[in-house]
Amino acid sequence: MVLEPVLEGVSSPVRSRNGPSLAFPPPSGPPRAPRPGLSFEGGRPTGSHSGCRKADRGTTTAGEGRRTAVPDQGFGHVGRREADPSWRDGPTGAHSGGRKADRGYMTNSDEAGRRETVPARDEDGGEGPAHRHQLTSSGLWTGRLDPVEAPHAATGIIRGFLPSHARRGMCEVRGDGPNLWPLLVLHGLGFEVGVLRFRDRPFLEALRVAGFGSRALPYGANWWRKGLARVGGKAVAVFLDHEGVRGDAARSLTMSHDELGGSTTASWSLVAWYPPGHDSPPPIQCPPQPHAPLSTRLGDGEWAEPCPPPLPPASYPRGVVYSEDGGAVLGCGLFPHDRLDQPVECACRFSPTGFGRRAVTPLEIAALWDVSILVTDRISAMTTFRGLIRALGATPPAKFLQFGADRLITGGFRGGSSEGLVVDRPSIAVDSEECEVKESGDDEEPPLAAPGVRSPSPSAMDRAPAPTWNDQDAQKVDNSPVPTHLWEFFFERVYLEECGELPAGWRQALDGFRRFQLRWWRRRKLAGTFREWRLEHYPLQRLTRLDTAYVERSPGGDEVRYRWRMSPDSRLNLGRELYTRHWAQLNEMPKFETSRLMAADAIAKAAGPYHCHHPRYIDTFWTWPIGSTLFYWRWPERYQADARDGQPHFLLGDFGGYVRPQAAPKPEDREKVLLKLLPVRQRGYIEAGSGKVRSLINYFWVDKGETDIRIVYDGTGCGLNDFIWAMHFGLPTMRHTLRSLLPGYYQCDGDIGEMFLNFMLHEILRELSGVDISHVKSGDPVFEAARAAAWERWCRNWMGLKDSPVRSIQLMTRVKLVAYGDRRVRTNPFHWERVVFNLPGTSGYRPDLPWVMKVRFDGHLACEVFVYVDDSRATGHSRWISWRAFRHFAAVCTRHGIQIAERKSNFPSQVPQSWAGTNTDTSGGQVSATVSEKKWQKTKDCVRQLAELVSAADAAASPGSSEAVRIPLKPLLSIMGFLIYVVRTYDWMTPYLKGLNNVINGWRPGYEDGWKLTGRAAREHERAQEEAERDLTSGSHTMMFRRAHEENLDEVVPVAVGPEAPSTVKVFDRLRRDIKALLELTSSEDPPRRRIRSKEVLVALYLPGDASGKGFGSALIRREGVEYEAGVW
Repeated sequence: MVLEPVLEGVSSPVRSRNGPSLAFPPPSGPPRAPRPGLSFEGGRPTGSHSGCRKADRGTTTAGEGRRTAVPDQGFGHVGRREADPSWRDGPTGAHSGGRKADRGYMTNSDEAGRRETVPARDEDGGEGPAHRHQLTSSGLWTGRLDPVEAPHAATGIIRGFLPSHARRGMCEVRGDGPNLWPLLVLHGLGFEVGVLRFRDRPFLEALRVAGFGSRALPYGANWWRKGLARVGGKAVAVFLDHEGVRGDAARSLTMSHDELGGSTTASWSLVAWYPPGHDSPPPIQCPPQPHAPLSTRLGDGEWAEPCPPPLPPASYPRGVVYSEDGGAVLGCGLFPHDRLDQPVECACRFSPTGFGRRAVTPLEIAALWDVSILVTDRISAMTTFRGLIRALGATPPAKFLQFGADRLITGGFRGGSSEGLVVDRPSIAVDSEECEVKESGDDEEPPLAAPGVRSPSPSAMDRAPAPTWNDQDAQKVDNSPVPTHLWEFFFERVYLEECGELPAGWRQALDGFRRFQLRWWRRRKLAGTFREWRLEHYPLQRLTRLDTAYVERSPGGDEVRYRWRMSPDSRLNLGRELYTRHWAQLNEMPKFETSRLMAADAIAKAAGPYHCHHPRYIDTFWTWPIGSTLFYWRWPERYQADARDGQPHFLLGDFGGYVRPQAAPKPEDREKVLLKLLPVRQRGYIEAGSGKVRSLINYFWVDKGETDIRIVYDGTGCGLNDFIWAMHFGLPTMRHTLRSLLPGYYQCDGDIGEMFLNFMLHEILRELSGVDISHVKSGDPVFEAARAAAWERWCRNWMGLKDSPVRSIQLMTRVKLVAYGDRRVRTNPFHWERVVFNLPGTSGYRPDLPWVMKVRFDGHLACEVFVYVDDSRATGHSRWISWRAFRHFAAVCTRHGIQIAERKSNFPSQVPQSWAGTNTDTSGGQVSATVSEKKWQKTKDCVRQLAELVSAADAAASPGSSEAVRIPLKPLLSIMGFLIYVVRTYDWMTPYLKGLNNVINGWRPGYEDGWKLTGRAAREHERAQEEAERDLTSGSHTMMFRRAHEENLDEVVPVAVGPEAPSTVKVFDRLRRDIKALLELTSSEDPPRRRIRSKEVLVALYLPGDASGKGFGSALIRREGVEYEAGVW
């Protein structure tokens, strides 16, 4: 067979029958202009395939172990020819294509010797490099690298990196008979087959069945004279099995199949023809690739004549290896390419010896000639399959065509490359409805983040300088000022946009509006709405419209006076009688008295302690000076009982009592403790004289900010928490906020005032929540005279009670859902119209977008509010919308009687302060997360402290001792408690906390070497524990209790306890390894900035060979290309 790939291209436009074509300079020249691609042509010379195929000069004879190696042929650099503006018809002139095409073909060894070749020079000089090239992604199109040896690979590992390329262009394939050019070979070289010219029509049908059919043009006399056909644009390559145009420059490359990774002894010469005026660079030289022994191509599912099993091969020679009698070929060598009927010895599952002799099947011949199983699976059912495969067996194998052509043409024809390649990003499937956009600021439309989803466009308000506000440490102080200038900023900006200039003194005038709004809200919104609620839920029986008139105006005089309504004869006090009768009727209604007292308390707290002319009256617009009580009548009907009475508690038994007195605070702390306890007593959160107290709870305090403390009531120390069941609940973290964030979005933070104390404690637990206040009495004799008892009790959710968080957050979440309102109302800041899914694994997945997006009418993501206990955060695409979202949420909270700590309100920012332990940054065109410098420094200190504890214990251990090293447990708990919150931001630290967790919990029953028992071992341990408990309780049926440290030591407080934790715990090797990793991960001085979303898709596809098969391989596919390796066992 003569196969001639042809490359075309000159340094300037050339004239042709189809007009000028853009050419490209040689690789060593200046940067290339856009290139048209490659043309390969193949034609059939005089003679048959067998005459054209290279003689079997490398075949091993019987008894020999290997054949003579064929050295690679070196090539130099051919000088550049002048471009010939004329063209000639016929075989002696330039071809008649749209432009001059480089032609390459294969000849036998004699014909190859007659071609023009230039000997290779050494490394010290010469025009063409003779040394082996290190193949990289900028070398061959197939990206081959040098092979490597491996103990698990029989002949070595083929490896490479195939970069992302633009397609080289359209090509044409010609042939007098079947060849493998159109069957995946050209696709792997970056071409798209546009035209087929073959004499063999069954072969064209096979191509169509295999999915490689294309436009077929006539094949007749002088077909090789036909120019390059136009197929949707000019074809840039012609591949054929015939000799190129004489007179063109030629470059040839002689290779053997096994050197390219094949399994046969075939050797061919490949020739590239260069037209006049085009540089003809030398072929790229590379080392031989690991070959695949014959046994990797043979299966064991065919019947074979049984034979003795061969000895295990000591090596895998690159030649034919015969059996001892010379009648068959062994699988450790190569297959003779010119004897398709040669018997082989191979594994056979039907043979008693496991081996047999037989001829190779058509499918195995296809595998030997590197035909893809994707092709054979489609054409194997054709009646012409056997003849087609035998015809292809007389042509060069596919690896020779692909890898050989790659080496021959890459230097002169690069085609597309990954440099400057623009890859279309996948789209998101969304509703095609047009987005109505109304945006102030620039007229230029912002780019789309995804179809139907807009990127934020800065408005004039967004570009205005941001005001300053208190940092988080200063905001924690209870008496910190309210940043009223934040409200003034938005008032000014909105007024300027909608009304124009503001008058002088407008800032002072705002307080007047606030006073009026406060009075109106208190009178109309509170008292009025409660009266409406009372009339609906507790209606009074009345006979006439006068039944509700208790008083009337007193006649006479200018002064207005009222009196009880009297009967017409003034003898009967109808008003007093009606009043008494109605109150008796109301008191008989269930829960009326509770509802009335709580409503009176709520309205009194909302009114505040100051009259409208008091100088501090305006302060009540921002704060709740005497606390708050829920406006339960304004809650949704189904939640009103929980808001008024508190949610029921789930007790696990009768708690009994705990009456240990409270320890007195230290003198230096007494004032701080008094300042914390006195307000909650004055506000009625701790009530006196309202009921009995059966049990006490002790309290302690921790630092809050720089100068403040937080009181914590110890529900665990008294044992109460052990008798309360609390359901599991989740809290939002930084990850939850990401679904409403895109680069350029804003975040606005606020705080719920007195979070737990907003909500009522149920009556069944109030008598168990007593507080000993004997040591922290205030100096107000009037106040203390009304509260003479030393024990008082909580009526609100107190901090330290086991179910206070879940009960408070449950009601807070209900209010949040009310705040979201009707999503269809476009004036609602939480409005959204559709949901866009961007889920991993779906078509068009974008990693730079949230997985689920609620989209507004204007194409922006909907605003969201996230509440982490008492810290809230609103998100939005602009400053104004995020501020509106948070203020709407705050207004709804106030309408329900929940406090908002306005002193902690922050300005919307793309770089807000820490929330839920994480600083989320949406500036700079990406969404990233980090922690504060203070928190990062504490993280480093915790890791260093952990390392020092283990190092000190190791140093103190006796040399050669087998006893495990032990360290204190208490500091480990503190370190773990802090690092748990750090890994919310840096989840790459999570695996390295496992060793610390194993050490902390390794002492518990059911653990071994720090790991929790699983499976059968866990079940056996549980049975042993149950038997031990039965033996312990069978006689007395008692339970473990903890005795209270009181004066009456005979009283036992029933507090269930678990196993007592030891003071020291064992150190396991896992902790030592984790400490080394943590020290390395926390070695940076500044907090790492973690990119939340990637802008590129990285898809890892592992393509391993079956462990029971003949080979193995893997590939890592990403946007830049494919990194691959393969070999045989």
